[in-house]
Amino acid sequence: IPPENKKQAVQDIGSIICMTKEYVKKSHIASWPENDVYFSTGISALARKVTNSHSGSDYLFINLNSYTLKLFFRSFSQLSKSGYQLIIISTQRLMPLAFFWHLKCHAVSAIFESRCSVHDVIRGLDTVATGRQIVWSFPGPACLLSSRDVLLLRHYLEGGSMGYLQEKHCRAYSTLQGWKTTVARKFKVRKLEHLLISN
Repeated sequence: IPPENKKQAVQDIGSIICMTKEYVKKSHIASWPENDVYFSTGISALARKVTNSHSGSDYLFINLNSYTLKLFFRSFSQLSKSGYQLIIISTQRLMPLAFFWHLKCHAVSAIFESRCSVHDVIRGLDTVATGRQIVWSFPGPACLLSSRDVLLLRHYLEGGSMGYLQEKHCRAYSTLQGWKTTVARKFKVRKLEHLLISN
């Protein structure tokens, strides 16, 4: 791409981001991560469809996938205190994690699979507007995560050592390996690192 075209492309992307953020401020609808231009643009289009019927609601749409997973763990505590109703849009593989936070955090008003249609999301938001929580769709009892599962997953994804976990939980290395295998099975992957691979 010639330098002048690259410069124009950067300016165009910058304009889209500014327009999206400006619209978000007016409509009380935001998206995370903030630098995800495609997701932000999609949420802005969705916001135009629901802004009239949800004028009193503040929604923060969270994009949960293999690329945002690590950042999600680092950011979720802050996001949950943002004052927004959190709407998690998750890949099918990570639905067990989205469902865990749906159960544990009152700020999470809805979770949707990323393959849901816009119509399904709007119908779900109509339910949220009545004060109810919604799950679209339930990951199944075999995929339910415990607090220990989530702590283990976070520690592993952040590069924590197995030695630290052995000391903290007073467990043998083989036991921790078994825990890792169990958590991976709940996400329907062979190894936890596969969660970071796009599916």
